[in-house]
Amino acid sequence: MVSGLSKTSSSIAWSIDLHKCIDASPLVVVCRQRRTTLAAAVGGEGEAEGLEDAMVYVGSHSHVFVGAELATGREVWRTELPDRVESTACVSVCGNCVAVGKYVCVCVYNI
Repeated sequence: MVSGLSKTSSSIAWSIDLHKCIDASPLVVVCRQRRTTLAAAVGGEGEAEGLEDAMVYVGSHSHVFVGAELATGREVWRTELPDRVESTACVSVCGNCVAVGKYVCVCVYNI
């Protein structure tokens, strides 16, 4: 299960059940055009303006890989991979692709 915490109360704001263990850290991607800092997106210092554009990507041993809105937890997309996710995803320099390592290979998706 991956969960988002409320900025104000440290309680769980949302969660997504990925059915098996998650070895990887979630990847948070914040749209630069909105001038939102990563710290603000995850509840640190700074303004949270543009948080609606922040996404979180994570996968699990159930072969599921999801992209969800950071602010709400709403799934934007979900895919089932041929193998379990073993690593934290990374985003391309241009911000258009996310790559994730599976047990036997790497998958790259347009975001």
